[in-house]
Amino acid sequence: MNNTTEFVLRHRQFYVPWTDDEEDMLETGQKFALALSTEVQLPLVVAATTLTNIPAELSRLEHITERSSTAQRRSRVVLALYPSWKLLLKATPSSTDSYFVGVEWADESLRGWSTFAGALDLSTWTTMVDPLSRDVRDIYDRIVWNGNNSWMDAHGKSAALRDLRRLEEIGQLDRDLLLGYVLHRKRSAAALQLETLIDKVQPRPARSWL
Repeated sequence: MNNTTEFVLRHRQFYVPWTDDEEDMLETGQKFALALSTEVQLPLVVAATTLTNIPAELSRLEHITERSSTAQRRSRVVLALYPSWKLLLKATPSSTDSYFVGVEWADESLRGWSTFAGALDLSTWTTMVDPLSRDVRDIYDRIVWNGNNSWMDAHGKSAALRDLRRLEEIGQLDRDLLLGYVLHRKRSAAALQLETLIDKVQPRPARSWL
């Protein structure tokens, strides 16, 4: 095993960030996942929101979609193409000797999730590093703690909004990072509820279709 392969295999999660060159992203994710599957001698499984999102050249492989039942726990390499949060949580392998390659979609950022997974960014070949200071992490943890009812109760909402406003005041309200942090600790439905609270503090710009 050479040094490059040894470095790559220190990781279990891999991240292909969104760019405007969608064809290049797909090629990067597919080639890497196929090579990884061969190297570690594990089956390659494709995850996509629906079957129609799976490229023809991968259509014969085992697959996972949002409609799939509970994902299998056996060892494998999972290539997730533009996963929604629901699919991300379903497709992420639970076995410790499996691998996950996530190809990002423009509207569903994997940056936060990949950061806290310590993923290897395949656009830069660098390991993603947790950037949180102790103080910011304490706020993140408090937001998670107050979301024990998915931030649906009055106390959970008000406490989360207070902490979100504090993060905004100190310039540390990073939507993608916070939601990624929560995704490692909550169900996707809970993360979606938190996003509605983030919108109250940090409204998203109107989308332009021009």
